[in-house]
Amino acid sequence: MKSILLYSIFAIGIFCIISCSPQQKTTKVSPDTSEEKIEEVEEIPLPDYAIPNEIIVVLNPTSDIRKIQGDFRDYDIKVLKNLAPNPPMVLITYDTTKIKPRKMLDLLQQHNGVKQAEFNKKGSGRG
Repeated sequence: MKSILLYSIFAIGIFCIISCSPQQKTTKVSPDTSEEKIEEVEEIPLPDYAIPNEIIVVLNPTSDIRKIQGDFRDYDIKVLKNLAPNPPMVLITYDTTKIKPRKMLDLLQQHNGVKQAEFNKKGSGRG
């Protein structure tokens, strides 16, 4: 029951993150070439419930978190907690002075070893 609830919350969070991803625009580098570059129009603020330096990552079954850490070594990814063995799910942190939170999330979501990724959420505490 707990895992069904966790996956439901995770799916809702992924939908929210995808629908709120940063907008991009394409501009010509110079008028006399066809070369283009992609710029972020504006940084969309994170939802209030998001913990910017913590991301929950669901790995593909054959993936290894050490490979992902190696691929993103410039951002000092560290595993805070192993959340589930099957599918492999970990809570990671990283250096937010080296990369913006939304960019880190985007890069993780595009990685072929990652099935899903979302920001960890602030708890409301127990009453």
